[in-house]
Amino acid sequence: MKIAFIMEAIGMGHLMRTLTVKKEAEKRGHETFIISDGAVADKAQEMGHEVYRVPLSISLEQEGELDVDKATIEVIKKLNPMSINKMDNIFKSERPEVIFVDNNFLGLVAARFYKMNTDKKVRIFFMVNNNDFSVFGSGKRFFKTGSELYTKFIKSSVDRIFIPDVPPPYCITQKNLVFTEKMEFVGPVTRMRKISPEKVEKNRIFITLGGSSAGSNRFLDHLPEGSCFYSNTLSHQNIEHMEFDKGMTTSEIIVSHGGHTTIIESLLMGKPLILFPMKGYGERIVNCLKVRELGLGIVLDDEWIDDNIFLQAIYDARSRRKAVESFSKFLRFYKGEERILDVMEHGT
Repeated sequence: MKIAFIMEAIGMGHLMRTLTVKKEAEKRGHETFIISDGAVADKAQEMGHEVYRVPLSISLEQEGELDVDKATIEVIKKLNPMSINKMDNIFKSERPEVIFVDNNFLGLVAARFYKMNTDKKVRIFFMVNNNDFSVFGSGKRFFKTGSELYTKFIKSSVDRIFIPDVPPPYCITQKNLVFTEKMEFVGPVTRMRKISPEKVEKNRIFITLGGSSAGSNRFLDHLPEGSCFYSNTLSHQNIEHMEFDKGMTTSEIIVSHGGHTTIIESLLMGKPLILFPMKGYGERIVNCLKVRELGLGIVLDDEWIDDNIFLQAIYDARSRRKAVESFSKFLRFYKGEERILDVMEHGT
C-alpha cells in the first residue's frame, strides 16, 4: 500500500518519530511519501527523503517566557487554507491508501477532505502527544473548549489515534491529553531503540534543545566545573559539539527543555534528566513535572539557577540512575512503530 506521512513542521521530535514509522513501513514493502515544511522538511531532505513542501505551521522561536495567548492568535492568523488545496492535489496525484498525520491540524483537514471526495478506500491515522490546550495560556475555558472540539474533530476523522507513550500512570504526557475513544498508547516511537549502547563517560553531560528554538538558555552561564558538556544544537565556548546519537549513548545525564520525544528517548537509553522547561510552555512544563513525579529527573527554573544549584542537580540526577534504568527496561517492552504498522496492515 502507499502511505502519505504529514509531519508538523515545528520541532525535530515530530520528524524523527514519523521517520521511524516511515522506515518500518518501507521495511515491510510499502510505498511512502512525505508532506511537510520548514526546518523539518529541510532536515528530512538532508537525510535523503523526498518531500512535498506545503506551508503547515509557524515557528515558535522565542527567548525566555512564551506568551501562548499571543502565539496562538498568530498561529490562527497564519493558517493557510490554500495548503489544504495543495495537499488535496498531491493526494489526487499519489493516491495513497493510508494517510498518517503527526499532530497537524491542516494535514488532518486535508486528509479528511480527500477521503470524502475520492473513490478509493482511505484510512487516516493520527499521532499526537498533546491535545489538551488548557495547559496553555491564560484563557483556560477558551483552551479547554478548543481542546474538546479539536479532539471531537480528530475522533470523527480518523481510524485510530496513536499516543507515542506508555499508558497511565507512567505516561509522561498524561496531563497533556484529553482522553477519547480510538486512542491507543503504543509506547515509544523512536529509532533509538536500535542504537547500540556505548561506554558511558562519567561527568559527560549532553545538552540537546530540540528544533523548535523555543526556550531560555540562561543556564549556560552556570555550567559547573568538573563536568564535560557537549551538545548537538548549541554553540558555546564551554560546550563541545557532539552528534546526537553519540551524545545520547555515551553521556551519563541529558539536559533538555522538556520536549516529549527527547524525554522518551533519554529514558529509553537509561539517562537521568535535568530539565529546564520554558515558562508559559504548558505542554513541556507538564512533561517535566511528570518526570519529576516518577523520580526520573530534576526540574530547574533557570531564572534562579547558579553554579551551586546546577552542581547539586547533577548529583541528584545521578542518584536516580537505578530508577531510570528500571524504567528503560519497562519502555523497551513497547515497540511503537511496529504496533502502528500492524494496525495499518491488519486493523487490530
